[in-house]
Amino acid sequence: MILSLAACGDDGGREGSIFTDDSGATTLDTSMSDETAEGDGAEDPGEGDGEGDSGEGADAPGDGDGDGEGDGDDGPLFDIGGQEAGDDGVPMDEQCANVDVLYIIDNSPSMYEEQQTLIANFGNFVADMQSALDGVNSYHIGVITSDDYQDDGWIDDGDDTVNAEVPECQHLGGLVVQAHSGLCTPFVGGDNFITEADDLGTKFECIANVGEDGDSDEYMGDALITLLAEGQQDVGCNANFIRDDAMLIIVMLTDENDSSDSDEDEWFQAVVDAKGTEENVVVLSLIWDGSFNNCDNAFSETDGYTIEAFTEMFTNHAVGNICDDSYAGFFADAIPTIDSACDNFEPIE
Repeated sequence: MILSLAACGDDGGREGSIFTDDSGATTLDTSMSDETAEGDGAEDPGEGDGEGDSGEGADAPGDGDGDGEGDGDDGPLFDIGGQEAGDDGVPMDEQCANVDVLYIIDNSPSMYEEQQTLIANFGNFVADMQSALDGVNSYHIGVITSDDYQDDGWIDDGDDTVNAEVPECQHLGGLVVQAHSGLCTPFVGGDNFITEADDLGTKFECIANVGEDGDSDEYMGDALITLLAEGQQDVGCNANFIRDDAMLIIVMLTDENDSSDSDEDEWFQAVVDAKGTEENVVVLSLIWDGSFNNCDNAFSETDGYTIEAFTEMFTNHAVGNICDDSYAGFFADAIPTIDSACDNFEPIE
């Protein structure tokens, strides 16, 4: 099975991704849309430095000459099936075969730059994750927001841009199918989320660009609980997103603490109920903390201590700094944790 990943934004200064050339452009799919190509400043993936150094301690999967001539031999053809064992020596049938990736993105005022940083780093993260999880043959990737779509908040609460034309999905925890770039559908799989059959970079840029029109009180935890419940059903906006036989990766992005009616213990229990065990889940959270030297935002009044506490309940977790100019290092450091979780995944009986 071939996954298509178009370059989307720059890589935030990261070097040496195993699926990029020296310009930072992804090599999984060199046929970007005009809109994407104009916005990311990436060079032609065929213009490598000729030294075959496309990864840290990893050989490029092309013909090995590193000539960067784009002859069809250099650069990966990302076929994720047909091998007997993963790079870590674990037999394929003992690794997770499916992965569901849920992004919970704060769309309150002040979040524009952070969303763009997330989008810019998406390509490298997914490419490196796919390389590490070479036994996985199916991905679900979706976005929900922190907005409760009610007019009882503070700034910009009445401008419900996300899912405005899709009432089925315009509720707390509904998968994003329309954002500031317009409708992101259709997705190849026919559901309201991205799969490996989609142009990942272009589609993710669309669903992750949720803007700042959401409620100024963030409801990340409540949104997660709703998504988990609805995502296991076969009808509705979130139908079929959560699979019993898939490892779940939750990525949380917020610059303030949570305002949900539920608490972190309830979020944790909802995840365990959905996945059988917390070890079938990876939680990666980028939060704001006043102690971070580079964090200075008048709209971020409280540290994300609730999100941090929830994240640290999981064996497989990482907490990072949302104020960083790039998230490349954070996501790169999370790859071994994701790989280990996949190796130890136990499908729900």
